Amino acid sequence: MRITTNLHVIISCFLFLLIMSEGVNAQMQVSPEGLTCEYLRQPGDAVITDSIPKFSWIFPREGRSQQAYRILVSSNLWTLKEGHADLWDSGIIKSSSSINIKYNGKSLISNQSFWWKVKVWTTDADSSYYSDAQMVNLGDLFRKNLDYPGQSRWIEVAADQWVSEDRQCAHFSTIGPDTMLKNSEGNYFVQFPRAAFGTLAFTAFAKDAQKIKVFLGERNLGEEVHKDPGVSNIGFVELEMNLEKGLHSYVVRLPDRPKSHYLHSQKLAEHYPEVIPFRFAELIFDQQIVEVLSVEQKALFYYFDDDASRFICSDDRLQRIWDLCKYTLKATPFLGVYADGNRERMPYEADAYIQQLGHYSVDREYAIGRYTLNFLFDHASWPTEWQMHTVLMAWQHYMYTGDLDLFVSRYDDLKRKSLYQLAESNGLISTRLGKKTRAFLDSLNFPGKEDQFRDIVDWPQGPPPGKEAQNNQSPVPGGETDGYVFTDFNTVVNAYHNRCLVIMSEIAGLVGKTEDAQFFRKQADKHKQAFLETFFDAESGLFRDGDATQHSSLHANMFALVFDLVPEGGIDRVVAFIKSRGMACSVYGAQFLLEALFNAG
Repeated sequence: MRITTNLHVIISCFLFLLIMSEGVNAQMQVSPEGLTCEYLRQPGDAVITDSIPKFSWIFPREGRSQQAYRILVSSNLWTLKEGHADLWDSGIIKSSSSINIKYNGKSLISNQSFWWKVKVWTTDADSSYYSDAQMVNLGDLFRKNLDYPGQSRWIEVAADQWVSEDRQCAHFSTIGPDTMLKNSEGNYFVQFPRAAFGTLAFTAFAKDAQKIKVFLGERNLGEEVHKDPGVSNIGFVELEMNLEKGLHSYVVRLPDRPKSHYLHSQKLAEHYPEVIPFRFAELIFDQQIVEVLSVEQKALFYYFDDDASRFICSDDRLQRIWDLCKYTLKATPFLGVYADGNRERMPYEADAYIQQLGHYSVDREYAIGRYTLNFLFDHASWPTEWQMHTVLMAWQHYMYTGDLDLFVSRYDDLKRKSLYQLAESNGLISTRLGKKTRAFLDSLNFPGKEDQFRDIVDWPQGPPPGKEAQNNQSPVPGGETDGYVFTDFNTVVNAYHNRCLVIMSEIAGLVGKTEDAQFFRKQADKHKQAFLETFFDAESGLFRDGDATQHSSLHANMFALVFDLVPEGGIDRVVAFIKSRGMACSVYGAQFLLEALFNAG
């Protein structure tokens, strides 16, 4: 009995060691994944215009660290598969870095393609397989006559095959309905899983040529599309189409958007059909003659990896909120830029900053943020605080990517966007004391009138006293600003400015501008002292809205808190006040409200 038992133990140990050995071998026989070139995961579906592109990858082994890598770059896929690199063989480079590895081979040629792959080592004897080869298309490496630095143009690489420079493209996805039924009016009502920017496709059989009426909308009224969805720019369209005799498939051609009066409104490229946001469809037709066989939502999405992030929670409400937020970050950048939505289709700095924070958190997509930032440097919107969001965006881009190129190429723009030129003798900045000149606004690339450039605090704001609220104003007096009192020196504007001074001192140091780094550091210290002397009420322990008011709003205090301007020992009182005000801000302000409270513990 003992011999048999010992034999069982020996066999079990042998099998265990065999399994573990196989597991170790399997672990060693992995490859780097998640390859990017210039932060593009599909550079074969774009063109890159940097003559010294940067490579990145994901180290494949949890619990172990990379010690070395080798990159092969070839002009031919087949020779690369055989291990030959006619453009660049990095050799074995002892380094733990797996991001921003700059190409260092033969000069690249415009409008050509290359392929690259990488392998990594954890020790001298422990290497991975080579990764799958990644194709990279090059565009014009010596671009001239750009409208602005960092511009991304459309390039036709083949007949009716368009790609973007240095960013991915949006593509249509086909989504089936959740519900398709005949409603009480006898019309076909269709509900899709989610709202999306897109159009409708359907297949129908008609005994004779007929007309069909189509309604698309974001809002429903029972089992109908809401025909009067309101004035809040809720997606809605009504149109009529001709059906041909027989069985045919159709895509609804939406009317072109009217020319926008907004300064920097974006249009879809001409090779895209127009889209609107919708979730519901309603079809009206003669059912004795026409049979609709299938209906689909053609949704336009910018490149997005649904599997790049996930969140699982036992609280169904929190799970649904997270899912909604993630989907929003997938659905909204259909224009290939962070824009405000369907109303204006225009990038705004503050909106883009918040979208960047969310997008970077759920997907490894950094090219769209880089492009948006380059666009905003040269297409400024009107609020004072919005200008300074470009500095915040650039810093977040660096924190996620480690990329210094943007700091180098747009350093002067970043410097101007900190608004240091508005500083008065006390170090504080103001848009009311004469320094907001036409020349200053031109330096920010703001094309509007001088009186259009002003402080905002939050949006929407309420109507002036005695006036009725317009469609773009809050019906509540004071709007979403918690009754903020505007003065010559504005607490919120100056809180942003201090944060920009701190960031600019870091940026200047990173790009080797030592004198600027010292200048911004000294300005930040001087400014903080003036900020506390001017805005902080030691008796109440709160921040006032400005230099000439005793009013303390949520915004004055939450921005002081989020940007580390609360004096030592004063955080508890400021936090208590912030909590007492509740959500007395907009969804924009909520980002900073929640961030401030989170940082304060």
